[in-house]
Amino acid sequence: MTPTYFSPQNRVVRANNDFLGRNRLVFWFIGCIVSFAGSMGLFNALPSFGWAVTTGIGIASIYTSRLLLPLTVVMIFNLLFNLYAIPFIFFDVDLVTLPREVALPYLTQVLWIIALFVAVLMLWISSIKKNKQSQASFVVMAQNLRISRLPTVFYGFIAVLLIATQFGISGSMVLGKADGYSDYVENLQNASGLQEYLLVVFFVAALLMQTRLQRFIWYLVLTFFVVKLSLVGLRIVALMGVLAGLWFSNFKFSLRRIFFVFVIGFLVFSFLGLLKEGLPTGDEALTAIFFESQGGRLVSHHSNVLWASTVMLKLIDGNVIDLTRRAEAFVYYFFNTIIPSGILQRAFGQGYLGSWLQDSGYTSGGGHIAVYAYVVGAAPGVVLVASLIGIALRIAVSNSIGLCAQFARCWLMMTMITFPRWVSYDMGNFLFRLPIYAVIIYSLIFLIRHSAPTKR
Repeated sequence: MTPTYFSPQNRVVRANNDFLGRNRLVFWFIGCIVSFAGSMGLFNALPSFGWAVTTGIGIASIYTSRLLLPLTVVMIFNLLFNLYAIPFIFFDVDLVTLPREVALPYLTQVLWIIALFVAVLMLWISSIKKNKQSQASFVVMAQNLRISRLPTVFYGFIAVLLIATQFGISGSMVLGKADGYSDYVENLQNASGLQEYLLVVFFVAALLMQTRLQRFIWYLVLTFFVVKLSLVGLRIVALMGVLAGLWFSNFKFSLRRIFFVFVIGFLVFSFLGLLKEGLPTGDEALTAIFFESQGGRLVSHHSNVLWASTVMLKLIDGNVIDLTRRAEAFVYYFFNTIIPSGILQRAFGQGYLGSWLQDSGYTSGGGHIAVYAYVVGAAPGVVLVASLIGIALRIAVSNSIGLCAQFARCWLMMTMITFPRWVSYDMGNFLFRLPIYAVIIYSLIFLIRHSAPTKR
């Protein structure tokens, strides 16, 4: 029997009884055990075996994650790391600046660490009891957040978004220009991070939408936001804006449609990235969507993330990233859950771990969230971060309407919008801080609304 999906009118729809059965729980428990061993480096001498098993875990996660289809997109995005690892695992290709023979054992361990993160998250999903099984959507969860009609607040947010987008987001247009990349770098350096904070405002405003007119206005302003960011080269934040619009739409999702949307989105935003270096033509344009050649090296977003992650493990092994630096990174990420990065970096006298890697000349920045968690807490750190997401998901799709459940629901929804950054860039700002800001704003609106005296 094919599972049915939520419509705006339906709150809970039961899925196939075999959707999260007992066998799946056993599978993911075994996956956690094997991945934990691999994350400790026990299988570093078996790169082909490691790639095959971790790829299998990634594929299985796509099916299991259907409990929340936006999470399925995250799992597909995550599986790309295994696909982009193929040239470095099976062919004589150096991992950017690392010779293949040096990179291979650490890269294998990176894949196991990522698999541990995925397996733990899927274990939490598989542990949901049968009578709690459902397929969730943002429309339903937004309804469950129970924000009453507040048109004044909604239109106030829309005014802020419109003014901030028009006057706060600036820079030279980069798309299609021969020297667009240098303009993009300048735009990026001059960006204040305002566009990322505006994502929080868009999210909370979406929770307040009640009428067709409000939905039309919200999508109109969001389109303006996405287009302007794309023109100045800030395509990742633009992508997160697109995700916000997609998840809050009435589009009826299915696994097949999610795959289609992902492929189209991947191609479009990869092509937008190429336009920063002029107008690509011919076969070079097609291949550059997936890989680029710089100085004879294969590079891409995903391969750069694998490179940075591999370098971090190598630096740990060489005691360059020692216990002191790992403890400092833990403290940084702990406070970064609330405090903006700029303030923390001035207090620490240096950038966060990814910036430090870039400034030190080790990598171009970036790195997978699971490896960042490994740096600050070894394998238990990976288990902890994955468990936080898993616990929030369990609560979010439950029938609970308590305040803590609402906080978890709100936080999880925001993380599904910011995932392109926290999966492969910075978990402090995008997995924790921005979603926590969304929870705080939601909480203030909720408490003020429900503490106001009712008219008799």
